[in-house]
Amino acid sequence: GKANYFNRAWLAFTGRRIDQELGDGWAEGVHPDDRSACLDIYRGALARQAPFAMEYRLRFCDGSYHWLADHGEPLFDTDGGFAGYVGSCFDIQQDKDAAAAMASSEARFRGLVERTLVGVYLIQNGKMLYANPRFAEWFGYTPETIVGVGVERLVHPDDRQLVSEKLRLRETGSVEYVQYAFRATRRDGSVFPVEVYGTRIDYEGGQAVIGTLLDLTERERAQAALKAAAEVVEASPTVLFRWRLEPGWPVSYVSENVHRWGYTAAQLLDPDFRFAELVHPDDAARLSQEVVVYLDAGVSEYSQEYRIRTASGAYIWIEDLTNVLRNTDGVPLYVEGLVTDITERKEAELGLHQLNAELEARVAHRTAQLAVLNKELETFAYSVSHDLKAPLRGIDGYSHLLLEDYSDRLDDEGRIFVRNIRAGVKQMARLIDDLLAYSRMERRSLQRMDVNLGDVVRGILAERVAELEKGPATIDVDVPDMLVKADPEGLAQVLRNLVDNALKYAGNANPPHIRIRAWEQEDICRLFVQDNGIGFDMKFHDRIFEIFQRLQRAEDYAGTGVGL
Repeated sequence: GKANYFNRAWLAFTGRRIDQELGDGWAEGVHPDDRSACLDIYRGALARQAPFAMEYRLRFCDGSYHWLADHGEPLFDTDGGFAGYVGSCFDIQQDKDAAAAMASSEARFRGLVERTLVGVYLIQNGKMLYANPRFAEWFGYTPETIVGVGVERLVHPDDRQLVSEKLRLRETGSVEYVQYAFRATRRDGSVFPVEVYGTRIDYEGGQAVIGTLLDLTERERAQAALKAAAEVVEASPTVLFRWRLEPGWPVSYVSENVHRWGYTAAQLLDPDFRFAELVHPDDAARLSQEVVVYLDAGVSEYSQEYRIRTASGAYIWIEDLTNVLRNTDGVPLYVEGLVTDITERKEAELGLHQLNAELEARVAHRTAQLAVLNKELETFAYSVSHDLKAPLRGIDGYSHLLLEDYSDRLDDEGRIFVRNIRAGVKQMARLIDDLLAYSRMERRSLQRMDVNLGDVVRGILAERVAELEKGPATIDVDVPDMLVKADPEGLAQVLRNLVDNALKYAGNANPPHIRIRAWEQEDICRLFVQDNGIGFDMKFHDRIFEIFQRLQRAEDYAGTGVGL
């Protein structure tokens, strides 16, 4: 069981002398991790007098270890007795290195395939031999469960003939590779679009197809969104432009819906075309100056209105909402614009301007007429004040003398007649005074200013303090000192009339009670004057606010019907 011969190649490999290798000395060069197994194999074969083969690492002459393939055959003498072994060893380190490199490469490749974002597949005889995790996930399988699945189960029924024919062409070598799209079917029966790239390979003695697969769901969604956006742009009245900042504003992009102006996109994108050629001559200088000002000021967004010529030769008004795109240094690169036809709006504005001019002329004419009428009204008021009151003063004076000097000559009925005459004169005088007050109120201009409502109410009640002290009426006032926007004189007149009416029509109540209250509600001040008098039927609500209209007889309640 001891080694008694080593050739020169062995000694050159190990770098040792023959005496060091003989016997069990050679085993000193075996790698410690391999020595025990190596000796066990050798001794076991020796015990059986059988051939052996093994691989182990042996120390090379430079101190490194090389893998060896060791093969031994038993020798027998002429009598059949066991004489020992003759063996041969081969340095297989290069094979081991190549195998390790291949295994490493295969591991890296498999790692890439396993982690790639596209599906990778291997098909043979119409069945799945391999699918990476991404491929399996898209179809609702795991990489293990998809192996052996027939390709037809992964394809929509309407596309199976197409896929089958493409596989046949690759497997037979009719085409080197193919690229096409079809509808795939997931394990749960749902359908999604895919695109495949595939080619033929030799695999384990047969023909197979290897390739990649892409899920087109997101791409088709994006394409659908782009199509919808294109349809929106096509239907939109707004045309999209991009201009280069060069003389004449050459166009680098324009949306297809520019055809609404009679042009094609190709016409406006022609290298010799300049957008400035379309601008109305009366607007060109202004437009260019505005652009220079905006660019120099660093403005990135602005709006312009100007006229451009359509293909028919007619001019339309457009609104150009412009965006200037600049580099990181703020230097303008190009200009984009949303250009909308606003001709109808401009025509409407022109019509409105003309209408306003007409209205202003009519208002001026009407104002002049009102000025004349006011002058005539002032003349009428003067006439009423002086010419109508003069006869009344005469009637009042003579009737007074008649009662004073001739009362004893008149019987009772005559004295009643004279008193009725005097009462009619006083009523007529009050009516004239109310008409004059009403006339002055209508002619005067309202002065809107801050007014302390509490002060106004207190002032009106102070005017009637003597009347209130003599009568039984009580007044409950809940009006805070709040500032309101109003005409002071007009507000005072309204409150004066309301308080007078309340005192008049609540006179027969027992006892008469008047309540004046004000409060703020949001941005409005609400004010009411309430009494416990006779009131009125709400069906006459509008009537009592008409001049000279009264619901009560003058004999019962004095008044002219002008106050409210």
